[in-house]
Amino acid sequence: MNLSKSSKEEKNEEPDFASWIRVFRPPANVPDWIKANIVVDLVLLQSLWEDIKTKATEDKKVRMVLKESKSQHLYIVYDTYVKDKEVSSSSHSPDRDNEDDLPI
Repeated sequence: MNLSKSSKEEKNEEPDFASWIRVFRPPANVPDWIKANIVVDLVLLQSLWEDIKTKATEDKKVRMVLKESKSQHLYIVYDTYVKDKEVSSSSHSPDRDNEDDLPI
């Protein structure tokens, strides 16, 4: 599994762009503590609202990732990475819970 990609990207090999939000590098004459200019298209956001809600996690948050293309353009994609379930030894051998069967 490639952790540098979201699980959705891994399956589709195409990023799921958050097209309603755009990120631009600031002009050269702004202070260095300004890292980006962000524009939110409210009309597009409203029309995509139901689709955006489907990308929310159980905690009702939508996560996004700011990425940079090879041509150094900034863009945002939805982060739909889902951590794999942790596997414990008891889930591999559920019948081993009974200690009466131990040979010692």
